Amino acid sequence: MDDRRTIDLSVGKGENRQLLLEAGSMVLVVSGEVSIDWTAGWMCGQALRVKQRLVGEEVWLAERGGWVDIVGNRSAQLAVIPPDRISFWHKVGDCLESWIAGVAARRERAG
Repeated sequence: MDDRRTIDLSVGKGENRQLLLEAGSMVLVVSGEVSIDWTAGWMCGQALRVKQRLVGEEVWLAERGGWVDIVGNRSAQLAVIPPDRISFWHKVGDCLESWIAGVAARRERAG
Protein backbone atom coordinates (compact mmCIF):
# COMPACT_ATOMS: atom_id res chain seq x y z
CA MET A 1 0.00 0.00 0.00
CA ASP A 2 1.15 3.60 -0.48
CA ASP A 3 2.04 6.04 2.30
CA ARG A 4 -1.53 6.71 3.39
CA ARG A 5 -1.98 6.35 7.13
CA THR A 6 -4.51 3.79 8.25
CA ILE A 7 -6.24 3.62 11.59
CA ASP A 8 -6.46 0.17 13.15
CA LEU A 9 -9.52 -0.10 15.36
CA SER A 10 -10.97 -2.76 17.64
CA VAL A 11 -14.65 -2.72 18.51
CA GLY A 12 -16.20 -5.01 21.12
CA LYS A 13 -19.70 -6.46 20.98
CA GLY A 14 -22.19 -3.66 21.68
CA GLU A 15 -19.47 -1.00 21.66
CA ASN A 16 -20.15 2.21 19.72
CA ARG A 17 -17.37 4.33 18.16
CA GLN A 18 -17.88 7.61 16.36
CA LEU A 19 -15.45 8.58 13.60
CA LEU A 20 -15.16 11.69 11.47
CA LEU A 21 -14.36 10.50 7.95
CA GLU A 22 -13.42 12.36 4.80
CA ALA A 23 -15.30 11.60 1.61
CA GLY A 24 -13.59 8.68 -0.08
CA SER A 25 -12.43 7.01 3.13
CA MET A 26 -12.81 3.23 3.35
CA VAL A 27 -13.66 1.08 6.36
CA LEU A 28 -12.34 -2.47 6.01
CA VAL A 29 -13.68 -5.07 8.42
CA VAL A 30 -10.74 -7.42 8.93
CA SER A 31 -12.69 -9.79 11.18
CA GLY A 32 -15.95 -9.83 13.14
CA GLU A 33 -19.15 -7.94 12.40
CA VAL A 34 -20.15 -4.28 12.70
CA SER A 35 -22.94 -1.95 11.70
CA ILE A 36 -22.08 1.44 10.25
CA ASP A 37 -24.70 4.13 10.79
CA TRP A 38 -24.40 7.49 9.00
CA THR A 39 -26.44 10.47 7.85
CA ALA A 40 -27.09 10.06 4.13
CA GLY A 41 -28.83 13.41 3.78
CA TRP A 42 -31.76 15.50 4.91
CA MET A 43 -35.43 15.10 4.06
CA CYS A 44 -38.14 17.47 5.26
CA GLY A 45 -35.82 18.86 7.93
CA GLN A 46 -35.02 15.41 9.33
CA ALA A 47 -31.72 13.57 9.11
CA LEU A 48 -31.98 10.49 6.91
CA ARG A 49 -29.95 7.82 8.75
CA VAL A 50 -28.73 4.70 6.95
CA LYS A 51 -27.33 1.55 8.54
CA GLN A 52 -25.04 -0.94 6.78
CA ARG A 53 -24.03 -4.33 8.24
CA LEU A 54 -20.51 -5.52 7.42
CA VAL A 55 -18.76 -8.80 8.21
CA GLY A 56 -15.10 -9.85 7.91
CA GLU A 57 -13.33 -8.88 4.67
CA GLU A 58 -16.05 -6.46 3.55
CA VAL A 59 -15.35 -2.80 2.75
CA TRP A 60 -17.56 0.27 3.09
CA LEU A 61 -16.77 3.46 1.16
CA ALA A 62 -17.75 6.84 2.64
CA GLU A 63 -19.12 8.63 -0.40
CA ARG A 64 -19.61 11.79 1.68
CA GLY A 65 -17.56 13.08 4.57
CA GLY A 66 -19.00 13.33 8.06
CA TRP A 67 -19.55 11.50 11.31
CA VAL A 68 -20.30 7.79 11.31
CA ASP A 69 -21.20 5.45 14.15
CA ILE A 70 -19.54 2.05 14.14
CA VAL A 71 -21.31 -0.47 16.39
CA GLY A 72 -19.86 -3.89 17.12
CA ASN A 73 -22.43 -6.62 16.47
CA ARG A 74 -19.61 -9.03 17.42
CA SER A 75 -16.04 -8.22 18.39
CA ALA A 76 -14.37 -6.82 15.29
CA GLN A 77 -11.04 -5.61 13.94
CA LEU A 78 -11.20 -2.72 11.46
CA ALA A 79 -8.87 -0.68 9.29
CA VAL A 80 -9.91 2.85 8.33
CA ILE A 81 -8.15 3.95 5.13
CA PRO A 82 -8.19 7.64 4.18
CA PRO A 83 -8.79 8.75 0.59
CA ASP A 84 -5.96 8.71 -1.92
CA ARG A 85 -5.90 12.46 -2.35
CA ILE A 86 -4.30 14.97 0.01
CA SER A 87 -6.77 16.01 2.70
CA PHE A 88 -7.76 19.55 3.59
CA TRP A 89 -6.13 19.21 7.03
CA HIS A 90 -2.91 17.95 5.47
CA LYS A 91 -2.86 21.09 3.30
CA VAL A 92 -3.49 23.27 6.36
CA GLY A 93 -0.62 21.56 8.20
CA ASP A 94 1.74 22.09 5.26
CA CYS A 95 0.74 25.75 5.10
CA LEU A 96 1.37 26.23 8.85
CA GLU A 97 4.77 24.51 8.64
CA SER A 98 5.77 26.80 5.78
CA TRP A 99 4.59 29.89 7.66
CA ILE A 100 6.45 28.88 10.87
CA ALA A 101 9.64 28.22 8.88
CA GLY A 102 9.33 31.69 7.30
CA VAL A 103 8.90 33.36 10.70
CA ALA A 104 11.94 31.50 12.06
CA ALA A 105 14.03 32.53 9.03
CA ARG A 106 13.05 36.21 9.46
CA ARG A 107 13.96 36.07 13.17
CA GLU A 108 17.37 34.61 12.33
CA ARG A 109 18.10 37.36 9.80
CA ALA A 110 16.89 40.08 12.19
CA GLY A 111 18.59 38.78 15.29
